[in-house]
Amino acid sequence: MFNKQSVRVLGRVSIVMLFVGVGVGIASLLTWEWIEASVTSSSSLSTIQTRVINGYTPLAFLIIASITAPVVAGMLGILEGLRMDQPRTTLFVSLGCLVGAALLVFVAGIFIGMTGPEGGDSPIGPTELVSLAGLSGLVSVLTGSLTALFGAR
Repeated sequence: MFNKQSVRVLGRVSIVMLFVGVGVGIASLLTWEWIEASVTSSSSLSTIQTRVINGYTPLAFLIIASITAPVVAGMLGILEGLRMDQPRTTLFVSLGCLVGAALLVFVAGIFIGMTGPEGGDSPIGPTELVSLAGLSGLVSVLTGSLTALFGAR
């Protein structure tokens, strides 16, 4: 059942999605720094507007990370589907998408947790982050599997 190619597919998909998670997380953190420097430091904002920006921006970053996972899984599914020599490789693409999406959202969430006022007083805790990563992983399995089958010759 497990051969070198299967393990490579699983690893390749998981690692690529992990790297995308790091990229999304770093981009979120840098974007937050920009928001703090140029938007919330403006004296023209009211207290309520500043609270809304501080409260909802990290949430928007998490939404972006959770949506990114199935998109990346779809693209990787097509690419891996083009490489497949056996239909059972789809199973390993699916498993890689599950692991990779969970890693993507979790790692991005760690970086996103450093955003917000006072550098990370986020209401999103580890339990919520893990559940969001799992949900995104399940959708990514579906997306990655279907696109791998579509990309298969």
